[in-house]
Amino acid sequence: MTLNDRVVRNGPPVTDTPQQLSPPSRAAVLEWLRDAVASAARNAPPRNVARMADALIVGANAVHDGNGPSASAQPVIPWWRYHMPKPEAPPMDTDPEYKLQGGWKVHIAISPENYDSKVGRIAGWIQNNFKGSWKHLHGGEKGEKDFTVYLGSWKTMQAFVERFEGSDLIELVIPCPSSDDRLVGTSKKLGTRFDTKGTQGVKGHFPLYGLDGIPIAQEYEDFWGPWNKPEVRTQALELSRKLLAKRYGSYFTGE
Repeated sequence: MTLNDRVVRNGPPVTDTPQQLSPPSRAAVLEWLRDAVASAARNAPPRNVARMADALIVGANAVHDGNGPSASAQPVIPWWRYHMPKPEAPPMDTDPEYKLQGGWKVHIAISPENYDSKVGRIAGWIQNNFKGSWKHLHGGEKGEKDFTVYLGSWKTMQAFVERFEGSDLIELVIPCPSSDDRLVGTSKKLGTRFDTKGTQGVKGHFPLYGLDGIPIAQEYEDFWGPWNKPEVRTQALELSRKLLAKRYGSYFTGE
């Protein structure tokens, strides 16, 4: 059975008089294509989605007004498919322990100039180099936590930072301005923070954002308020750090 046979058999009855159909607008087709690829992405490997996106975008650019393809038509590439280079190494993943106990995560911040282009390139790189959990905004703030990548151990976090800094995308990134993050890597642009999980709420036994990537333990939270003297806050931070090291060991310290 040919493709045409299948279309005829499963489609509307064939008549002797050809139907005169008005082609859909370019905007309508592009909107449909974006939805189609986004839906497929939930169940298809990133590389397959990339191929589908390429084919669909080519098809979208061929939409015409009934008099042939438009000479002025320009390629339209959605931000999520703007740039997807082939990775030099197998994709990394979130450590399995993260789901149960939390761990280190990385924030990537970008400036507002040419924002969509930067987002597209970075999102494409992450999708092709990391198969774990990550997000763009959805709670993060532009220019501070544009991307959040959930990693796990200190070792896994450092490996991700090194891989990202090895790409030319590091030039698109600004130093993460979040006060509770620690700047890491040779560029000192990526921010990292250790988040815990537990039965006492989403943040577990360490419910407060602290400083330098260290959350504040529940037993020291009364000493972290801004009304406390700086030396008291510093002590609360250091005690929380020691408690994290005792509880999570090398998963937290990397040693």
